[in-house]
Amino acid sequence: MPNAETLDHRTTTKTVLDLLNLYRGDNLNLNPGFQRQSVWSERDRAKLIESILRNYPLPAIFLYKRQQDGHVIYDVIDGKQRLESILMFTGEMRGRFPTKVLKKIQTLVPWCLRVSIPMPQSLAQVLVHLVFSTKNREPVLADDIRDELHAYIGGIVDNQKGTLLKAGSVADHIHLLIAHPRTCAPSELVQEIKTGSSKWLKTKAARYEDFHWQSGYGIFSISPTHRPALERYIGNQAEHHRIVTFQEEYRRLLEKYGIQFDERYVWD
Repeated sequence: MPNAETLDHRTTTKTVLDLLNLYRGDNLNLNPGFQRQSVWSERDRAKLIESILRNYPLPAIFLYKRQQDGHVIYDVIDGKQRLESILMFTGEMRGRFPTKVLKKIQTLVPWCLRVSIPMPQSLAQVLVHLVFSTKNREPVLADDIRDELHAYIGGIVDNQKGTLLKAGSVADHIHLLIAHPRTCAPSELVQEIKTGSSKWLKTKAARYEDFHWQSGYGIFSISPTHRPALERYIGNQAEHHRIVTFQEEYRRLLEKYGIQFDERYVWD
C-alpha cells in the first residue's frame, strides 16, 4: 500500500481585507472541482454581513495552498458561501448582491447604517520584488525541488502576514513577488525567508546539507499596474536565463531602480 501524502496543517488569522486581496490577485479559487454550487439565500448572506458589521468573528475557513505555474493558489475547501457573501457585499462579484438585500441588512442592523462610528484603520498595499542568489551563485537548486521550495517560502511569508503572489527560480537564484506585510520590516521578512528556507532545504537531500543563500539581496517596490508584467517575467525565468546571467540581470535591476552599488560587495 503506498504511503499517504502528509498535509501540513497551519492555522492563521486573516482579515476581510486579506481575503479580498487574495481574490483580487487571482490567488483564491472559489470553485475547485469538488465544491458545490452557491446555495445560500439572500437572507443567509444578509445575516453573515450583519455578524461581520457587529464585529463577530467568522467561523474558520479552510483553504488548500498549492503552486500552479509559479503562482500561489488557495483552493477553498470550506467557506465558499461565506467568502462569496463578502465578495458580493463589497462589489467584487458584481450583480450578485442585489440592492433589496442591502435594504434587508438595513432592517436587520439599522444602527450600523444610521450611526456614525469611528473605525480607525491601518491599510496598506505594498508590492515588492525580492531577488537573491545562492551562496557564490552556486547552481544547486534542482528542478525537482523548485515548486516545493516556492510553496515553503509562501508559508513563511504567510506566517509573517504577507502574501507570496509569484515565485520563480533557476539553479542559482530566486525571484519573489510579495504583498509585503504591514507590520514587518523588509529586512526582517528577508531574514525569515532566508533562514527558514535554508534550514528546510538542508533536510531535503544530501546535496543541500551545506546550502546557504547569499548574504545580500535586492528588494524593489513596484506599482500594482506593473504587477502583471512582473509576474510574466518571474514565470519566464528559465527561458530568460538561457541567454542572460544572474549578474547581468541583477545589474540591470539596480540600474533600472537608480541604485548605486559597488561590484566588490554585491556578489557573495
